[in-house]
Amino acid sequence: MKLNRCFLLLALLLVSGCGSSVRLVGLDSQGDLELEGLADRIRDERVICVGEVHDRLRDHENQLAIITSLHGAGVELAVGLEMFQFRSQPVLDRWNDGSLGWPALKSVYEMNWKLPISMYGDILGYTGRRHIPLLALNIPQNIAARVARSGFSSLTAFERQGLPDTITCDENLPQMVLLKKILAVHGTGIRFANFCEAQALRDKTMALRIVEFLEKHPEKKVVVLAGIGHCAKTGIPAQIRQLSGLETMVILPSVANQALGRSVTELDGDYIIKTGGREIR
Repeated sequence: MKLNRCFLLLALLLVSGCGSSVRLVGLDSQGDLELEGLADRIRDERVICVGEVHDRLRDHENQLAIITSLHGAGVELAVGLEMFQFRSQPVLDRWNDGSLGWPALKSVYEMNWKLPISMYGDILGYTGRRHIPLLALNIPQNIAARVARSGFSSLTAFERQGLPDTITCDENLPQMVLLKKILAVHGTGIRFANFCEAQALRDKTMALRIVEFLEKHPEKKVVVLAGIGHCAKTGIPAQIRQLSGLETMVILPSVANQALGRSVTELDGDYIIKTGGREIR
């Protein structure tokens, strides 16, 4: 009976991928990196952006592996989340200090993000139990929709509260070229310049939230969880550099090539995540 249980446990681990190892494959001359060496590698970095395909469970498992590795190595962490609009920060603060229960957090999450909370449940649970601060980074959806339709200049003074003062967008950035092709195929009728501003507003607002937190907490490093286009070096990291001069380590998932529609290079990120075991898609 005991032997059968061991075989069953091994089978579950192989199917779930829980026992798989995480390795970071370098996109530049620095070479590959085992996860155990990440804490030493980021000694001079304050921000680590870990990209994701939002509905790909494997990406969230790998994000959690990175967070647990750094926390276990004694790194003072905060975790920034694209999934929460910045006006939800008081809710995340209550989750962090233990005064908010899971049902209430789930309710607020569902007002912020469309995917099931199970995609991020292990990350939220781990950080909550260990009181690792969570940062709500994103702009309200109604603001993003307004800018995509009518441009940043259409926002009222009230709507601009908490947002950057100005927004410019380079339509020639690689991720913008891809989005332009997608919009053209789907015929949405949205003027691309406005859509570009909406994406740039997301990047700059998330960068601003991160920089403001780091200024108040010089002992912390922030692990940012966001979509591949936002985490790519021309996204949030470029805005962080412009706002503060800080550089960002960028870690992208193994499917980044497909998501961006081209080969990923060191101009996009520093590392690609490779995992052992079965890929969960």
